Amino acid sequence: MGPWRRFAVFVLTISTVAFVAVAGVRLLSSSEAPEWPDRVAVIGVDQEAEQPVTYLAVADPMRQAIVEVPVDAEVEVPGSGFLRAHNAFRIGGRPLMRATLERLFAVDVPFTATGQGLAFEPVVASLDRIDAPGSLRDDLREALEEGSQRWEARKVRGTARPAPEGIRMLLDRASLADAAAIIGGFGTNVFPPDDDAAAPVAAPSAPAPPERADPKAVTVDVLNGGEVERAARRTADVLKAKGYSIGKVEDLDPQDRERSVVHFNEGREREGRQVAAELGYPAEPLPPAIKSQAPVVVVLGDDAKP
Repeated sequence: MGPWRRFAVFVLTISTVAFVAVAGVRLLSSSEAPEWPDRVAVIGVDQEAEQPVTYLAVADPMRQAIVEVPVDAEVEVPGSGFLRAHNAFRIGGRPLMRATLERLFAVDVPFTATGQGLAFEPVVASLDRIDAPGSLRDDLREALEEGSQRWEARKVRGTARPAPEGIRMLLDRASLADAAAIIGGFGTNVFPPDDDAAAPVAAPSAPAPPERADPKAVTVDVLNGGEVERAARRTADVLKAKGYSIGKVEDLDPQDRERSVVHFNEGREREGRQVAAELGYPAEPLPPAIKSQAPVVVVLGDDAKP
């Protein structure tokens, strides 16, 4: 083989190796690119307000769609039954809020973005926290800002109805299914058992709703079983402003409770559930370990409003 032929073979070999190396680098780079989040819970939060959630939506960057949920709508909160939607945030923070939206729309909602405001645009403009991998946060913020101007937005409709514990916001099934479809879901098949989707009952045979207990006749003990400082005093002040009689306000030993619960003594379930509705906590019978003669005992955990 002549020197020129050997040189040509050498150049061809080097070119082939370089091509394979460049292709390999590109392949590795593309495989390491982060996967774009499918859906994001967008939450307006006001920690100073009695009701901390001011806005609630699911944004879908892939489908460029936004679905808004009334914060007072009665929905299924995993592990706590049917509550107003904002209570999911009060009970379990962002993770439980995402799980509630997942249950509502039958979709995955892996990430959260929070800000302040009563609508999508001001919440996105004031984003103070994005729960997503660091490699996605800037892109996600940019996408949500674009979404506030260009994406399709749809609000789940509901109907306000009177109830013993106050006004209830029940979501419309057709509206929920329609909204779920634009973010790739089907919507829940589980609704509060006493909504108007059931067969109507003639008025004369319908049982009369229980009367609301007079707050002045209900004594409430408020115990701080968590680590939120002065939570018992603040909660007692809230109940007092609503007209309830306040009994003991003190710490519960040990202070190792994670969630807040409204307990009721035997025969006082109505009063207990009424106070639970006022505070947005679940209601349960008073356990033997807690000694109190009060009709209602509020035991606050780490999820209590500071």
